[in-house]
Amino acid sequence: MGCCGSTAATPAPQEHFFTQYKLGKKLGEGAFGQVRLVVDRSSQKELAVKIVDVRERDEHGACSGAVSKSRDRVTRTEVDLWSKASGTDCEYIVKLYKSFAEKSLYYMVCEKCQCSFMDRLVEAESMSEADLAKIFRHMLLGVFHTHEVGIVHRDIKPDNFLWGGPDNSVLKLCDYGLAVMMPKTGKLSGVFGTAPYMAPEMLRNEGYDFLADVWSIGSVAYLLVFGSFPYSPSEASAPAMKKAIIEDHPPLHFPALSDAQGVVSGSLVGALDFTKMLLKRSAKQRPTAAEALRHEFVAEKVVKLPDANEFDPLLRKNAHKARSLTQQMRQKRDSTVQHGIDDLLKRLIVKNGGDISSSNIFFSEGDEKLDQEEEEPRSMEPRMKRRSSRRDVKHSTHSGVIDQSGSLKFDMSPNSAVDSRASGKSAPGDVPGLSNRC
Repeated sequence: MGCCGSTAATPAPQEHFFTQYKLGKKLGEGAFGQVRLVVDRSSQKELAVKIVDVRERDEHGACSGAVSKSRDRVTRTEVDLWSKASGTDCEYIVKLYKSFAEKSLYYMVCEKCQCSFMDRLVEAESMSEADLAKIFRHMLLGVFHTHEVGIVHRDIKPDNFLWGGPDNSVLKLCDYGLAVMMPKTGKLSGVFGTAPYMAPEMLRNEGYDFLADVWSIGSVAYLLVFGSFPYSPSEASAPAMKKAIIEDHPPLHFPALSDAQGVVSGSLVGALDFTKMLLKRSAKQRPTAAEALRHEFVAEKVVKLPDANEFDPLLRKNAHKARSLTQQMRQKRDSTVQHGIDDLLKRLIVKNGGDISSSNIFFSEGDEKLDQEEEEPRSMEPRMKRRSSRRDVKHSTHSGVIDQSGSLKFDMSPNSAVDSRASGKSAPGDVPGLSNRC
């Protein structure tokens, strides 16, 4: 089928993925796809590619060979909306460069980022309220830009933010697989996303809009400040979580800051006020992303570098707990699906003149460790004793694109701050600090 047309790149119907890119090692896996490194054959630049298999599969993951019309439609929509969101080069969104649809597979070639948000979080030796402010400013800027082009993301969560850009100091929004264009009139319907971050109006079938994404950011903020989800029923399951959000039971509660068990040290007064503002159960009382960016907590500011002696083991433990909570709600990968994609990719590489006989891209050390993780006991202590590994990175990248290189410490230097110049855009209201690159 050739190259998919997009606003992010000039359509070229005769182009083919394997003639332009050399496939590399696997970085992540998802329900119907995987993420791999690629090298541009002409420039030798390292990028990443998200590959999605749109073939029909039965309940056991076995492939029938036929294309699933519904999955094909959803994936094409993902390509279109990701292209639209990244088409104006907003630095807070993972850039999509080119897309292809060939032999029941979609290839989305995009920028390669350093690491996931959660991976850097658990490895950080300290994290202040100012650090947290930078994180949520970047999250809001990515969401704001997405909303500006008329898109509701519908799956805002920690897994869908990656560190990249200059010095890997920019937090970028990724994964538009559940995104949708907001209609010109009326509201959206249907339940999409990840249970702990779903807005009440979505679950109560009241219709929803851009403000559902704002609630999701509030849920992420709550997790980082307090170390738990806004709603934490006794049964840790998606249905129980949805029921608790719908019924507001147990009621949404903001503990005293002295009892907070989150990942941030020091004062949390600003962070608490910011979180409360986003988690308004009534969408009418909730701010837009643009309005949230004007909150004092996320305002542009010079950030103090953390002291090397500020390491707090408790914060590291709380960060591991936060990541563990997010992992509980992930959809588990299906090895049958992954093996099917790998087999098809091998055939396509050979068909296009490649040689896999001496290649380790399908049977790499990282792939083996990913399989072993399924069998490991979920003990927190062993995880706390080691630094990051390929296994960790791959486990948390099913919806994004990551590289294994570089330090995992936060860079809070003034040079990494967002450009403080106001954007020339005025709707909805000028937002201080918006880069003109958005």
